[in-house]
Amino acid sequence: KAVALNPDDGHANENLEVLVNFASSHGYDRKKLEALGKKVELDLTPKGQKPVEDEEAPKSGRDYRILSNPVQIGNRGRELDKRGEKRIARGYVSLALHLNPWVGLQIPWVDDFVAEERSRMTYWGGNAFVGWDKTKV
Repeated sequence: KAVALNPDDGHANENLEVLVNFASSHGYDRKKLEALGKKVELDLTPKGQKPVEDEEAPKSGRDYRILSNPVQIGNRGRELDKRGEKRIARGYVSLALHLNPWVGLQIPWVDDFVAEERSRMTYWGGNAFVGWDKTKV
Protein backbone atom coordinates (compact mmCIF):
# COMPACT_ATOMS: atom_id res chain seq x y z
CA LYS A 1 0.00 0.00 0.00
CA ALA A 2 2.81 2.41 0.83
CA VAL A 3 4.44 1.91 -2.56
CA ALA A 4 1.07 2.35 -4.30
CA LEU A 5 0.35 5.58 -2.40
CA ASN A 6 3.75 7.10 -3.03
CA PRO A 7 5.70 5.29 -5.77
CA ASP A 8 8.62 7.73 -5.54
CA ASP A 9 9.25 6.96 -1.86
CA GLY A 10 12.61 5.25 -1.76
CA HIS A 11 12.06 3.92 1.78
CA ALA A 12 8.84 2.12 0.87
CA ASN A 13 10.43 0.58 -2.22
CA GLU A 14 13.47 -0.48 -0.24
CA ASN A 15 11.30 -2.02 2.51
CA LEU A 16 9.30 -3.92 -0.10
CA GLU A 17 12.49 -5.24 -1.70
CA VAL A 18 13.83 -6.40 1.68
CA LEU A 19 10.49 -8.11 2.43
CA VAL A 20 10.46 -9.90 -0.92
CA ASN A 21 14.10 -11.04 -0.48
CA PHE A 22 13.39 -12.30 3.02
CA ALA A 23 10.24 -14.15 1.87
CA SER A 24 12.06 -15.75 -1.07
CA SER A 25 14.84 -16.96 1.25
CA HIS A 26 12.11 -18.75 3.23
CA GLY A 27 10.47 -20.40 0.23
CA TYR A 28 7.82 -17.83 -0.70
CA ASP A 29 7.74 -16.36 -4.18
CA ARG A 30 6.38 -12.87 -4.88
CA LYS A 31 3.02 -14.20 -6.07
CA LYS A 32 2.43 -16.20 -2.88
CA LEU A 33 3.60 -13.25 -0.77
CA GLU A 34 1.07 -10.95 -2.48
CA ALA A 35 -1.68 -13.55 -1.94
CA LEU A 36 -0.85 -13.70 1.76
CA GLY A 37 -0.81 -9.91 1.91
CA LYS A 38 -4.32 -9.74 0.46
CA LYS A 39 -5.52 -12.42 2.86
CA VAL A 40 -4.24 -10.62 5.95
CA GLU A 41 -5.49 -7.05 6.30
CA LEU A 42 -4.03 -5.31 9.31
CA ASP A 43 -6.48 -2.82 10.82
CA LEU A 44 -4.52 -0.70 13.27
CA THR A 45 -7.27 1.85 13.93
CA PRO A 46 -8.73 1.94 17.46
CA LYS A 47 -11.97 0.01 17.92
CA GLY A 48 -15.03 2.04 17.01
CA GLN A 49 -13.06 4.56 14.96
CA LYS A 50 -13.39 4.66 11.22
CA PRO A 51 -10.07 4.42 9.36
CA VAL A 52 -8.81 7.78 8.11
CA GLU A 53 -9.03 8.03 4.35
CA ASP A 54 -6.44 9.82 2.21
CA GLU A 55 -5.72 13.21 3.77
CA GLU A 56 -9.00 13.23 5.73
CA ALA A 57 -8.82 15.19 8.98
CA PRO A 58 -9.60 13.31 12.20
CA LYS A 59 -13.19 13.70 13.41
CA SER A 60 -13.01 13.87 17.17
CA GLY A 61 -15.01 16.96 18.00
CA ARG A 62 -11.85 18.86 18.85
CA ASP A 63 -10.86 22.08 17.23
CA TYR A 64 -7.71 21.37 15.24
CA ARG A 65 -5.79 24.45 14.17
CA ILE A 66 -2.53 24.97 12.39
CA LEU A 67 -0.41 27.47 14.26
CA SER A 68 2.10 28.78 11.77
CA ASN A 69 3.75 31.76 13.45
CA PRO A 70 4.87 32.87 16.93
CA VAL A 71 1.92 35.25 17.37
CA GLN A 72 -0.60 32.44 16.80
CA ILE A 73 1.36 30.13 19.09
CA GLY A 74 1.53 32.78 21.81
CA ASN A 75 -2.18 33.54 21.51
CA ARG A 76 -2.97 29.83 21.84
CA GLY A 77 -0.90 29.84 25.03
CA ARG A 78 -2.98 32.72 26.35
CA GLU A 79 -6.21 30.84 25.57
CA LEU A 80 -4.92 27.81 27.46
CA ASP A 81 -3.85 30.01 30.38
CA LYS A 82 -7.34 31.52 30.62
CA ARG A 83 -8.79 27.98 30.69
CA GLY A 84 -6.55 27.19 33.63
CA GLU A 85 -4.07 25.00 31.77
CA LYS A 86 -1.06 26.92 33.04
CA ARG A 87 1.67 24.39 32.35
CA ILE A 88 0.89 23.85 28.68
CA ALA A 89 0.26 27.59 28.31
CA ARG A 90 3.80 28.29 29.52
CA GLY A 91 5.06 25.81 26.92
CA TYR A 92 3.25 27.59 24.08
CA VAL A 93 4.47 31.01 25.18
CA SER A 94 7.99 29.68 25.60
CA LEU A 95 7.89 28.22 22.09
CA ALA A 96 6.64 31.54 20.70
CA LEU A 97 9.53 33.31 22.42
CA HIS A 98 12.04 30.78 21.10
CA LEU A 99 10.82 31.34 17.57
CA ASN A 100 10.74 35.11 17.91
CA PRO A 101 12.26 36.75 21.00
CA TRP A 102 10.55 40.01 20.03
CA VAL A 103 7.03 38.54 19.85
CA GLY A 104 6.16 40.84 22.76
CA LEU A 105 6.24 43.74 20.30
CA GLN A 106 3.36 42.17 18.38
CA ILE A 107 1.41 40.82 21.34
CA PRO A 108 2.25 43.04 24.34
CA TRP A 109 0.58 40.79 26.96
CA VAL A 110 3.52 38.35 26.63
CA ASP A 111 5.76 40.59 28.75
CA ASP A 112 3.23 40.60 31.60
CA PHE A 113 2.68 36.86 31.25
CA VAL A 114 6.41 36.16 31.46
CA ALA A 115 6.77 38.49 34.44
CA GLU A 116 4.02 36.60 36.31
CA GLU A 117 5.22 33.13 35.33
CA ARG A 118 8.97 33.79 35.47
CA SER A 119 9.48 31.80 38.67
CA ARG A 120 7.97 28.72 36.98
CA MET A 121 9.78 29.22 33.66
CA THR A 122 13.17 28.24 35.02
CA TYR A 123 14.14 26.17 32.01
CA TRP A 124 15.31 29.13 29.97
CA GLY A 125 17.28 32.28 30.59
CA GLY A 126 19.34 34.97 28.99
CA ASN A 127 18.23 37.71 26.65
CA ALA A 128 17.54 38.23 22.96
CA PHE A 129 21.22 38.00 22.09
CA VAL A 130 22.45 35.23 24.36
CA GLY A 131 19.88 32.66 25.42
CA TRP A 132 19.81 29.09 26.63
CA ASP A 133 17.45 26.49 27.99
CA LYS A 134 17.50 22.99 29.43
CA THR A 135 16.03 21.57 26.23
CA LYS A 136 18.94 22.99 24.19
CA VAL A 137 16.56 24.84 21.84
